[in-house]
Order: sequence, then structure tokens, then C-alpha cells
Amino acid sequence: MKKIVSWLCVLALALSLCAPVALADDKELKDFEVILDWYPNAMHTFLYIAQEKGYFAEEGLNVTLTPPAGFSDALSFPVAGRAQVGLYYMSDLVNAYVNEGMPVQIIGTLTQTSLNVLASLTESGIATPDQIKGKIVGYTGGSGLEAKIRTLTRQVGLADTDYELIDIGFDIITALTTKNVDVVGGGMVNSEMIELEHAGFDVSYWNWVDFGVPQEYNTVFLTSQAQYQQDPELFAAFLRACKKGFDDMKADPEAALALIMSKSSAEYALTEEVEREGFKVLLPIMETEDAPFLSMDNAVWTNLMTWMHETQQIDKVVDPAEFVVDVLYGDE
Repeated sequence: MKKIVSWLCVLALALSLCAPVALADDKELKDFEVILDWYPNAMHTFLYIAQEKGYFAEEGLNVTLTPPAGFSDALSFPVAGRAQVGLYYMSDLVNAYVNEGMPVQIIGTLTQTSLNVLASLTESGIATPDQIKGKIVGYTGGSGLEAKIRTLTRQVGLADTDYELIDIGFDIITALTTKNVDVVGGGMVNSEMIELEHAGFDVSYWNWVDFGVPQEYNTVFLTSQAQYQQDPELFAAFLRACKKGFDDMKADPEAALALIMSKSSAEYALTEEVEREGFKVLLPIMETEDAPFLSMDNAVWTNLMTWMHETQQIDKVVDPAEFVVDVLYGDE
């Protein structure tokens, strides 16, 4: 398989945390950089709350939140020690650890379910997945989407030859609205699905878990095993502050919305109604009655790896304890 990154090279840059910053009151904070998975949006609001309200500083951290310049920055930078934490995708991290041997350490999840779905415009006439027969199905690459589409379509009785599968890059909205494809896999329920509806399109979409794909954490926090082993409390402190930010996000969504909208820019433009609807989608799945915010269940990792092995995405199934730790809530 194609190497995501040569970790043997990037590890030469690792093992050094940033020097502390001296504040006016002589309190020293440790620099701590987080590489986001994408531009600032509703899902990241708790981070900006923790930053603005001083929750990170209370834990001794001077946190910088950085959007990625490249697709894999949130993976490669923490592994190389060039950042402390990244936000990346569960399936891709399983592949990175199992197939590529990258020494990633997973320390928390942002959502308890996957956000990406299989979707079509209602006007296409595809009301159920079995009606994909004879259609063009696009996917965005990454996150095992081809395997998810194959699993779903086989579950509803379709053969792989019953439809055409093509890689469309990352412009999901254009691919659907220009009719380049009839169906697309990889759109997010908290972003593209809302954006399409905001633009006046009726959308039908299906969750993978309803069609044979196991439950998945969508976006998770990672660091390198070297950085984590050097100072586990550093990462526990970071997550404690994140939890405070999330609690405020839940308690006052409108104030939280105002904050994330202040991060809108020409480069990362946000639409208020889209982000407001994103809050409504995200809040119930970032924390549930059975799963506190950031917490993870090793069974979810095992089930996903088993499916990935069965669909020939990874070479073997490993013990999640090798690279997953529930820092904030114990259960290491």
C-alpha cells in the first residue's frame, strides 16, 4: 500500500516539546499546537471556547489552533513532534498504525458516530440504496469509502458491476449539483448535507452503520506514542480543558456560535445558518447518555478493524490497547 508518510524519517524531528512561554505574572505555560482536520467550524467550537476562556491556560498550556495546509498535516505533524496533537480520521489512523507502522497514540474522540454518509439529491429519484443500480457513484477517497460503498451496496443486493464507482476528489457539492455523479460517499451530515439544503437542494442520505459497516468514531485526537509516553499528564490536562469548553458549548450554543463565526475569514468562510444547524447535528453525538465527551470504547476499534481486515484494507487485527488510550476517563 502507498505509504502515508515515512515515519522513520519524521521521528528524527520528534521527542521535543516546545519551550514554555513566560507571562506577565511570571506563570509559565507550555506551548501546545493542535493541527485541525479542516478549517474552523462548528465541530471545533469547544477548542476555541477553551482557548478564549483561559481553560487551557488554567491547565498550564499555551494552545495554538492551526488549520492544516495539507491533507495529512494533522497526522504527520504530531507523529514528527512538530505539533502536540492532531485531529484526524479513525479509519485512516487504523491504516496508518496497522499497515504503515506509524507510532500514533489516540487519546480521544470528538463524536461517538461517523459523520460521513452516502447521499444523493432527491431529484435524482434514488429513494433507497438499491436504486443505485445503473447509476454513477462518486467517493472522496480516504476513510475506506470505497469499501463502505461496496459493503452497503452488497447489503442491498447489488453486485459491484451494477453501478460505476469513481473518485471525485473533494468537491462533493459540485459533483452532485452538476450531475457528474448520481450518488456520493463522503459528504458530512454537519457540513455538506446542510450546505446543500441551505442552497435549496433536497437531499437523501444513508448512514453506513445501517448497511453492514460497523460504528465508527469520525474524528479523533492523536499524538505520537513518544510524546504521550514522555508526559501523559500534558495530554490529560489538554483534554480536561477541552471538556470544559464542550460543557460551555452545550450550555450556551448561541454564544458558542457567535464565537466560531468570529473565526470566519475570506479563506475559511462560514455561513451562520449552516453552522447553527451543524450545532444541532453535532451536540447529541459528541456526547451521549452512555458515552461522555471524548471517551472511547475499545470494542468500537476492534469491530472496525475486523471489518477493515475482512474488506482487505488492513493486513491484520491488533489489540486497540497498543495505540488507543482513554486519557480523560481512565480505563487505560
